Amino acid sequence: EVCDFVDSDCDGEEDPSCSEAEELQFTNCGQEGRNGPSEDQCTTEYSGTSLEGSVTVSGGLQRWVAPTTGSYVIRAVGAQGAAGDSSYLGGRGADITGTFSLTEGEVLLIAVGQKGSGQSSDSNGGGGGGSWVVTESGEALVIAGGGGGTRTSVSQNGCDATVSVYGTTGSGSAETWGCGERSDAGSGGTVSGDSWGSGGGGWLTDGAEDSPWGSPGGGGKSWGSGLEGGYSGYDCGDTAEGGFGGGGTGQGCNGGGGGGGYSGGDGGRVAGGGGSYNSGADAVELAGVGEGHGFVIIEVPVAIGGVAEETYDFTNCAQEGRIGPSDAQCED
Repeated sequence: EVCDFVDSDCDGEEDPSCSEAEELQFTNCGQEGRNGPSEDQCTTEYSGTSLEGSVTVSGGLQRWVAPTTGSYVIRAVGAQGAAGDSSYLGGRGADITGTFSLTEGEVLLIAVGQKGSGQSSDSNGGGGGGSWVVTESGEALVIAGGGGGTRTSVSQNGCDATVSVYGTTGSGSAETWGCGERSDAGSGGTVSGDSWGSGGGGWLTDGAEDSPWGSPGGGGKSWGSGLEGGYSGYDCGDTAEGGFGGGGTGQGCNGGGGGGGYSGGDGGRVAGGGGSYNSGADAVELAGVGEGHGFVIIEVPVAIGGVAEETYDFTNCAQEGRIGPSDAQCED
């Protein structure tokens, strides 16, 4: 079989030995907090890598074009939340991988989740942002939820993001929590108790604001609203911004913000983690993996061998009759 991404021998697939994968890693480009990176930051981040010159940025979303038609493995890891209590940590992000058929020129929009603010602040802790890979036409491929934050004076870490489409509930005023799943897929997280933090953003709707402490703008934003992390500016301890990717603010006097994701986590003293989504084949999904900022890895199929297909036309070399052509005739 010719190694040219064409099923030359018509057996339904190209020989696996004809291709290998090039791994591209998308990062937060050094940006932190509720807003995503700028194009200048990502230009600097990817200089000298295989992504140099191939990523543009608008509103924190990284735009990338598939270079060839083939099978792509896409892995997204959500960001970690922040714990206001120095004895604990925010919830960890989910790790979601799927395989997708992309065509040459297809555009992907990538949001890399950023960790929540306020770790060990002795007050509030923001929720982690989810990491998102969505086609320019609006089809979600992979969404990895971000972890939930906590306020100070808790007895556990924040709730991890889930591998299901459902985010998790918040604890209200309780110092410990079982982190059970919410029942509303695709929506932003709720406020589990007044003054305990705002919800993370989801696929369809923003996270709820913990009014008045988390108003205005405390809930993490949804995909359609730009995925900005929650922030209110209320003067009660650390501002505890939610991470870009839909994390909710922990500003609740004092509180924890819900993680962003396909479904947002609830705000709470122990806040909920975000839900995840995967429309790909050969799914690999792990909860409680992502620490710090999130990332996205795309494995791009690369042809090896580079053999071009050629067609040869054999003739009678102008010979006629019962005797075939001579070597001299065919050389001419």
